[in-house]
Amino acid sequence: MGCCSGKTVREGQCVAVFNRRGECKIVEGPAFIRTGYYDTVQTMFRRSANENQFLVVTYRDGKVERLRGPRSMFEHPVLHQDIRTESAVHVDSDELIVTYSGPGGEQGGAVTPRIIRGPALHVPDSGEWLQLFSWHGADPSRPSRKLPGQLKFDKLRHVPDQSYFTVPDVRTADDALLELRFFVFFELTAVEVMLDTTHDPIADFMNSLAADVMQFAASLTLPRFLERQRELDTLDAFPQLVSRAKRIGFTVTQVVYRGYTSELQAMHDDAIQRRTHSLLEQETEEQAQVLADIKMTREAGRQQKKQLLQQNEVAQTNLLSRMQHEEKLAQDKAEKEAELAARQQRDALRLSFLEQLRTLNVNLTNFLVDQSAKPGQTIQIVSAGVAPAK
Repeated sequence: MGCCSGKTVREGQCVAVFNRRGECKIVEGPAFIRTGYYDTVQTMFRRSANENQFLVVTYRDGKVERLRGPRSMFEHPVLHQDIRTESAVHVDSDELIVTYSGPGGEQGGAVTPRIIRGPALHVPDSGEWLQLFSWHGADPSRPSRKLPGQLKFDKLRHVPDQSYFTVPDVRTADDALLELRFFVFFELTAVEVMLDTTHDPIADFMNSLAADVMQFAASLTLPRFLERQRELDTLDAFPQLVSRAKRIGFTVTQVVYRGYTSELQAMHDDAIQRRTHSLLEQETEEQAQVLADIKMTREAGRQQKKQLLQQNEVAQTNLLSRMQHEEKLAQDKAEKEAELAARQQRDALRLSFLEQLRTLNVNLTNFLVDQSAKPGQTIQIVSAGVAPAK
C-alpha cells in the first residue's frame, strides 16, 4: 500500500516531478505539491545573465540557442543538455571583429563573413562564430625577435598602429654581417582585402622589409653603408614593403631606422670612442689656450694700467717737487729783494744824512773815520833804514 507526502515549492523556485512511469511535470512556486511513494522531485537550477552577458542553451537534440541578457531561466532536466552564461563581446570604437555564420547541416552551405565595427556589444547568433587571429608576435625571451603564433586575438584595431622589427643576417658587399632594427608605423585600411589576401600581415611585413633591406645593403661596403644608413628613414628605401602592405589592405605611413648591431660593432664603437675622446681633448686644449690668451691679455692690460698709474705718480711727484722748488726760489727772491730794498733805504737815509752834514761844512772824511770802529790790533811794518812813525 502506497502513501503520500507533500512538498512546498517556494516562490522563485521550480521543480521537476517524475512519476513512476518516468513522466515529468514542471511545478513553479509558490506551490504545494503532493507526491506519491514512487515520485521523484528534482530541483531545477536557475541560470541568469546580466545586460553584458548571454545564455547559451544546449538542447538534448543538438540545437543551440543564444539568449541575450538580462534574463534568467531554469535548466529543464528533460529538454536541456546544458545552460551556461557567457560574456558578450565588447568592441571599442577603434576595434572591429569578424564573425562567420552558415546554414550548417549535413549538406553544409556557404559561410558568410560579417564585419562588426565598434562601439558595439555583440552577442553571437546560433551558428555564428568569432574569428581568432594568430599572427607573428614578440618572443618573450627576446622581444626584438618575432615568432609565429605569439600574437593571438579576436579584435582588430583599425587605427594607426606600430611595431618593432629586426632584420637579421644582412650582408654587405664586403661580407660584413649586420642586424638592423626598425620601427614601422602602419594602419589597417581595408579589412575585406586583408581577410582575402593574408592570414598573417606581420609575417608579410617582416619578409618584404627584409627583402628591401638586403637589397639596399648588398651593393654597399660597410663604410659606404654607414654613410648612407640615414636613407633607411624614408619610405623610398622600402618599395616592396609599401607595395605588399597596400595589397593586403594596409598602409605603411613611416619607417624609423633604429640602428644596427654586428660583430664589428665593438670595433666601430671603440673607433667612435677614440674619435670622440680626441675631439674632447682638442676642445679641452682649445679652451685652455683661449683661457691662457684671455689671462695674458688681462695681465697685459693690468700691467699697462699699472705703468700708467706709476707714470702718473711720477708726474705728480715731479710736478709737486717743481712747484716746491719754484716756491722756494720765489721766497728766496722775495727775501733778497726785501733785503736789497732795506739796504737801499738805509743807504739812502745815510746818504741824506751825510748830505746834510756836508751842507753844514762838516769834514765828512774825519766824520766817517771817527764813525769807523777802532782796530783792535795794529800791525806795523818797518823797512830797514826807516824810522818808525810816532
